[in-house]
Amino acid sequence: MTDSQQGLRSGSGEPHPDFNVDQPVEGSATPANGTTSHQEDHEEGCDDCPSMSGRTLGYWLTLVFFVGPFYVIPPLSWAYTVYATIRLGEAWVNKAPLLRALPTWEWAVLPYTVFECGFSVYYYFLCRRVSRRGSQVPKRDPAELRLAIRRLLEDELDYRPTPAPSSPPAPPKPSTTNESERRLFTPSSPPPRLASDDPRAVDFRNHFGLWFHGKPWREISRQSMREWFAWSLFDLRHDELDEAQKTMVEDAVVLVECRAGCLLSDEEDDGGGVVRLTSDPIVTWSRPGLLYVIGGVMNLASEWWLKWRYGMVKQEFAGIE
Repeated sequence: MTDSQQGLRSGSGEPHPDFNVDQPVEGSATPANGTTSHQEDHEEGCDDCPSMSGRTLGYWLTLVFFVGPFYVIPPLSWAYTVYATIRLGEAWVNKAPLLRALPTWEWAVLPYTVFECGFSVYYYFLCRRVSRRGSQVPKRDPAELRLAIRRLLEDELDYRPTPAPSSPPAPPKPSTTNESERRLFTPSSPPPRLASDDPRAVDFRNHFGLWFHGKPWREISRQSMREWFAWSLFDLRHDELDEAQKTMVEDAVVLVECRAGCLLSDEEDDGGGVVRLTSDPIVTWSRPGLLYVIGGVMNLASEWWLKWRYGMVKQEFAGIE
């Protein structure tokens, strides 16, 4: 085993005792005996995540002519409502007829702008309420979690658990029942590792990196990966986990590195830059209520059409419509 192969580490920074980089992987682009330099693969082949900053002409056309006009409706509605209120206030102070304070077309627009202002206030408090909600993730059975993680991270990894021909098989280390129940893998069944240039590893890195805002793999820290697993498995921060949960997270991080064929960064950080859908603050622009009205009308029309034309029936199953 080369020095670079010994570099796959656990969260503590030491080589993981259960990791076997010589484990042959079916279809891997790197030979199982490790004759090629894994360190070179890591340095040269782990920054293949597509850039998230590129903007095409179609993006800008859609933003300017379709998305933009809808998103400026709430601020324009507020501006016009304030303007109309000032005009009506001046007419009230001057004892002038209120109906003559605004032209006819402005009177026609005012009810709609007032509706948009009210809806934007409702939208704001709705986002605040959702942001303050507690964890909605039910507690899962640890055995079920371990099985799900292994199925996810070892998908398509058909490996042959045979020892390298140059050395006799090492005797398995004894493990207690409590340890085997808490681990995602055991010393007698170490995880296989794909080569960094294996198409399966490249595809995994490109898709998994989206949970870290599209960062290149070498820029994703091990602590950030811990934070992501703490959220995805338990809906908690990593420092809120108990010892058994932290052990599961550490093993999951090792399996991710095996599946990706590349090491994570050892740089210390606060675990930021991770997408956590249920715990991140909700940052959103107020959307116009007109969109929801149009969507509701379209849903009702479609439902009526399907019922009349095809006899569709709406039912509920386990609380799901």
